[in-house]
Amino acid sequence: MVRAVGLWKSLLCLRAVRPLHGAAFLSTTPPRLTGGHIDSSETTATPLHGRRPLLKEPSRKDELLLPNIELHRNPEMRPPLPRVCVRCESLGWNLRSLAVHLRSLGCFTWLSDSCLVSGTSDEFSEQEGVRAFFFRQGFCVFWNCDAQTETRFISTAAEFQTDISTGQTFTLQGEEDREFWSGASEEMEVLETDGETRLDERTLHLSSGPKRLSDQFAVSLAFVTACRLNILESKIDRQLKLERETIDMMEATSGKLNLVSEVLFKSKKALHSLRYDLNIGQEISDVPDILWEFPDQERLFLQMRRHFDVGPRVNTLNARLSWMNDLIQNFSEHVHHKYASRLEIIIIFLIGIEIVLQVIPQVIPFISSAQTPDT
Repeated sequence: MVRAVGLWKSLLCLRAVRPLHGAAFLSTTPPRLTGGHIDSSETTATPLHGRRPLLKEPSRKDELLLPNIELHRNPEMRPPLPRVCVRCESLGWNLRSLAVHLRSLGCFTWLSDSCLVSGTSDEFSEQEGVRAFFFRQGFCVFWNCDAQTETRFISTAAEFQTDISTGQTFTLQGEEDREFWSGASEEMEVLETDGETRLDERTLHLSSGPKRLSDQFAVSLAFVTACRLNILESKIDRQLKLERETIDMMEATSGKLNLVSEVLFKSKKALHSLRYDLNIGQEISDVPDILWEFPDQERLFLQMRRHFDVGPRVNTLNARLSWMNDLIQNFSEHVHHKYASRLEIIIIFLIGIEIVLQVIPQVIPFISSAQTPDT
């Protein structure tokens, strides 16, 4: 009887867990086509990253992560270039409004909550066979685009930028701003192949089969991860340089202990914020949820991450942050010791004054009696 009750409870738990897990992924049921646009509103689109479920569904090796969308072809247009690159803007995108605008220009689009895939049209661009992946946080990955087509996509999307939280906590202006964001980009050569998509040293061999768009999506996610890491590296480099200069400045003005204590607190807070972004907030070390059920795309994503040395670079940045945090901690202890020493001197001085005040009333009568002549 007890075993039967236990089995019944286990079945109830499974029924409670499985629907929650199924909602954590983007459905691959063939979506409805609506006038040059794939409407994914009938699917369950969720953020790309999250917590891996306790119960994993059977892998969908033979299913497509994204539907196979034909590329726009026109022999009279400029041919596609064998390259893929990622760009990052300081603001995010309003993907739904951008998709509506691109469709009005004849572009075929696919939309989910966090990503928009767009092709081109005769009206939109003079280049054929290209695709653009726009991610809500402000990243865009261009496939086979030349500089003119990239500029066209970015200028079109600029009208639909929105201020969202992307983890990019500081802003730059002017020439420094352009150099910073351009330095965060990545680029790779792309060649066509009839087999499966694979990475060969610095060249990506992209499949021309039905999984082409799914593979492009997985590689685009890896490029976004690399771009996020590039941005964090630049932020950490700048912050560590600033902290080094701050420590040198505090050593010269160590007499102002209250000011030094406040500056040290702000420095520790900034370093902890960067460490959070590096290990948790930016989801650099995670595999996107959407890839968990598709082993081919998950393998490709992990292969691209290894190509960008994501793991070793994260470890190096963590070590640098730890070193600077230890340095600030040591300096903080030094300042605390100086503050404690100053307090000790003040306390000793006050005790000395109190002793003098206690002794003087006892000494004055004695001195006065000693000075009075005998009568």
